[in-house]
Amino acid sequence: MLPRLEAAHRQDPKNPAVLAGLLHCELELQQRERANQSYQELEQLLGGKDPRLLRLGALLADLGAYPLAIRAFQKVLRADPTSYDAGYNLGLACLLSGDAQNAASALTKLVAQHETAEAQNLLAQAFQQSGDRRQALPHYYRAVELDLGNEDYMFDYCMLVLELDRKGFGAQQLEVAVEDFPNSPRMWVAYGAASFLAGNNDHSFAALQRARQLAPDFALTYYYLGRLYKIAPPAMQDQILPILKARLSENPRDAWAEFFYGVALADQQQDQEAPDYTEAVNHLRAAVRLDGKQAEAYLRLGLIAGEQGKLAESITEFEHAAAANPLMAEAHYHLGLAYTKLGKQAMATQEFGIFQKLRAKPTDEHGKRQGQLMPAKH
Repeated sequence: MLPRLEAAHRQDPKNPAVLAGLLHCELELQQRERANQSYQELEQLLGGKDPRLLRLGALLADLGAYPLAIRAFQKVLRADPTSYDAGYNLGLACLLSGDAQNAASALTKLVAQHETAEAQNLLAQAFQQSGDRRQALPHYYRAVELDLGNEDYMFDYCMLVLELDRKGFGAQQLEVAVEDFPNSPRMWVAYGAASFLAGNNDHSFAALQRARQLAPDFALTYYYLGRLYKIAPPAMQDQILPILKARLSENPRDAWAEFFYGVALADQQQDQEAPDYTEAVNHLRAAVRLDGKQAEAYLRLGLIAGEQGKLAESITEFEHAAAANPLMAEAHYHLGLAYTKLGKQAMATQEFGIFQKLRAKPTDEHGKRQGQLMPAKH
């Protein structure tokens, strides 16, 4: 295909359709320098008000060529500053390229001219991605106001409220959301998470059960049930444990379900005179096989190995935990203890130092609990 397009371009170098096809092909073949040259030639042929330039920008964005897409949308906007499609797509391309600040700038101009729910929601995402979560919140809320029936906008708003929540407002908002979207499993899961943060375990469990009824294979439901298990009363734990076990029968590739079920089995063995951690370890090992970033699973494996007197093995597991999550203070603390037992005081002092630095980072109880609720993204 590329040789034919190159030949056609040599015969007719001013043909936009041929140049567009050549550009597309070069991008797919990862020939970035040649694609840049083809784009420059094509841009010279297409005026800012030519609808083909806007379509070209959309194609470039679909191909992941965000810098070129941004140039195309900017040229359209110079010719027509009121173009909604160019303004929205410019903000989206900036955001997808990781430039949240320029995305926010472009979208702020857009909503001043054309206020739509989708533009407000995207502007909120830009502020949130740039780290300005509180400035994002009113834009998420405005998107909801403009399109009350849109589940995505309501979900985005509620999740940020939950993230910023300090007084149970997130649970209140999500209680309203599940009334508006009673058949949405993710809304029920979010309500379960919000109730967990608010300290209402009964509401949390009921919400997660409702999510499970609506979508039995929705993975986040089991993640949050696993988190809830750790703080639930015994009667609730007795209900959660068989759910996690059933989840593993239905989906043996759920790393978090393996982890939580393994932890539950390990906790049960701690009460025994002669604990047998074999089954618990098998599930924890399955968790790290499925997800090599399962720092919590490595940490628990290290604790079990240490309890069994396998000091070298415990150190290896703690090192895996620290590598999987460099911010996990507990991994460095237990490494320090293990090195102390081995008489390696210099290494122990180093690990305790790292532990103190990590623990000294500002946080709060809500933040700690919130962090526990969100699965790590790898």
